[in-house]
Amino acid sequence: MKKIIVSFGFALLAIVAFGQVSKTVNVNTAGSLSNLLSDTEKQTVADLTVTGTIDARDVMLMRDSMTMLANLDLSGVNITAYAGIKGTINESFTYPANEMPIYSFSIPYSYSGKVSLKSVKLPISITSIGSYAFFLCNGLSGSFTIPDSVKSIGNGAFGACEGLTGNLTIPYSVTTIGDSAFYDCKGLTGSLIIPNTVTTIGFGAFYLCTGFSELFLPQSLSEISNVAFASCNGLKKITIANPIPPSIYIWTFYQVNKNTCQLIIPPGSEQAYQSASYWSDFFANIPQSKTIHLTTAGTLKDSLSHTEAATIASLFLTGIIDARDVRFMRDSMTVLASLDLSGVSIAAYTGIKGTINQSFTYQANEIPFFSFRQPSTYSGKVSLKSIKLPNSITSIGNYAFFLCSGLSGSFTIPDSVKSIGNGAFGACEGLTGNLTIPYSVTTIGDSA
Repeated sequence: MKKIIVSFGFALLAIVAFGQVSKTVNVNTAGSLSNLLSDTEKQTVADLTVTGTIDARDVMLMRDSMTMLANLDLSGVNITAYAGIKGTINESFTYPANEMPIYSFSIPYSYSGKVSLKSVKLPISITSIGSYAFFLCNGLSGSFTIPDSVKSIGNGAFGACEGLTGNLTIPYSVTTIGDSAFYDCKGLTGSLIIPNTVTTIGFGAFYLCTGFSELFLPQSLSEISNVAFASCNGLKKITIANPIPPSIYIWTFYQVNKNTCQLIIPPGSEQAYQSASYWSDFFANIPQSKTIHLTTAGTLKDSLSHTEAATIASLFLTGIIDARDVRFMRDSMTVLASLDLSGVSIAAYTGIKGTINQSFTYQANEIPFFSFRQPSTYSGKVSLKSIKLPNSITSIGNYAFFLCSGLSGSFTIPDSVKSIGNGAFGACEGLTGNLTIPYSVTTIGDSA
C-alpha cells in the first residue's frame, strides 16, 4: 500500500511540475479539436495556440474540458457555422460563421465564467463577438484587442471582466454595442472613444465602468439606452459630435457627477441641447461657442461674465487684442478647446498683466511668448484642441504653445510669419499630418 501511495504521490508531483504545458494545434476539420489532444493534454495545457478551422464544439471543449487553460491564441483560426446540440449552450442551436459563439467561455445560465483564462487573442476574421462570450471571465487581465473586422459586440460579451485594464479601443468596424457589453469593467481607464460607425449603445453597456475619465460620442449615434453609462463616476468630460442631441433616457448617465463632468458639444448646437431637457438639466453648465469682436485691445475680460469664461469651449475672436487678452484665454477660459484668431490683429503692450506676470514689452504682430504655456512651469493649456493663428502675425513667440498636448490634427502657419520662436510648438505630440513652413520664414528657434 505504501508503494502505491508513494507512486501516486510522484505521479501527482509530476503533473504539478509539468502542469504548465504549451501546445499549438492546427485543426483541419471543424469540431475535431478533441481528437487532436490526449486526455492528459486537455487537463494540463495552459498555453494554447489554435490555427485552422473551428466551430462552437471546439470552443465548448476549451471551456469545459481544458481546466488549466490560461493563455489562448485564436488569432489564426476561422470559425465556421455549426447547428446542433454539442455547442456552447448544450441544446440545439445554430451558431453563425465568423462569430465568437454565444457563451464561449461563460457557463450558460449560471453566474460563472472560465476563471482560469488569463489572456485571449481573438480571431482576426470574426465579425461578431457573441452574447456572454467572456461574461464573468474575471481571470482575464491586462489589455486586449478587438479585431478590426468586428461589427457587433453582443450582450454581456465582456461583462464583469474586472481584471481587464488600460484603454479600450473599439474599432471603426463596430456598428452595435450590446446590453451590458462591458458592464462592471472597472479596470478600463482613460478615454473611451465610440467610433463614428456606432449607431446604438445597449442597456447598461458600460454600467459601473468607473475608470473612464473621458467619453467621446460620435455623430453617427442615434440612441443611447438606459443606464448605458450609469455609475461611470470617473468621467470628467463628455464630448458629443452630434449637433442634434441623441436619444437618451433619464438614467443613462445616472451617478455621473453633473457638477464636475463637462459637456462639450458642437459649436452652434447650444440651442438644440438646451431645449432637450435631459441634457440641460443634467449638466450644470454646457460649454458654449461664442464670437466676439474687440475694438479695444485688453478688453476681452470685460466682454465675458465669469460663467461664460468658464463655459466657452469654442471662441471666434475678431478685432484687436494684446498679451492681456491672451493671458485671459490661457488662465481663465478653463474649457477652451477651439480657438479661431484668424481675424484678429495683435497690438503691442507694455506692462505686468501680459503672459509672463512681470513687466515686459510685447511686440505687435507677434503671438506672445508663453501664450498658452504657464510661465516657470512644465505645463501647457491641455484643454486647447485646435487653433487658427492670426493671418497678420510676423512672429510666433517663444514657448507660445509649448506642452499644449491637447492640440491635435494639423494646423497652418500663416504666410506672413518670419520667425518661429524657441519651443513654440514643443512637445505638442497630438499634432499630425504634414507640416508646411511658409516661404516667409527666415528663422526657426531651438526646440521649436
